[in-house]
Amino acid sequence: EAKCLTEAECEFISLNLGKSCSRYNSKAGSCHRTHGHSDHHSYARTTSYTQVTTSFSDIGSGYCDDGFYAGWVAEDAVDLETCEAKCLTEAECEFISLNLGKSCSRYNSKAGSCHRTHGHSDHHSYARTTSYTQVTTSFSDIGSGYCDDGFYAGWVAEDAVDLETCEAKCLTE
Repeated sequence: EAKCLTEAECEFISLNLGKSCSRYNSKAGSCHRTHGHSDHHSYARTTSYTQVTTSFSDIGSGYCDDGFYAGWVAEDAVDLETCEAKCLTEAECEFISLNLGKSCSRYNSKAGSCHRTHGHSDHHSYARTTSYTQVTTSFSDIGSGYCDDGFYAGWVAEDAVDLETCEAKCLTE
């Protein structure tokens, strides 16, 4: 398990006690297991993420040329904080262009990088930025057998004395 925590490509492990702590990458698919049911036990890596921050970065005057999907409601354009709050309630919102007191225009992924050729005198634009951090990586028991595909490392007996030894070995690599 620990090996998979330190290797981005590791998605599954199969332990054959005393023989192998085998590791598998994305080529394993869902880790279909047709062999090794009597001597291997497999685990799938699961990673949970949590949102850390969502903020807006100033990208300059003007409004996005493409991707407009909503705006021109005066109460959403009272100030920057109100406009940002409106955007945060909409999953598709990637950019805002504020025309103070008139419009909190919102743009989706079709805006690209929000190229701005218009509205430089009355609109100011901001990009929504969301940062994520990894919270937990754990393994769920998926049963006996080893993955049919995606093997990339294993078969070192010293690493497979038990699950804890396999984990400790993996942490040192």
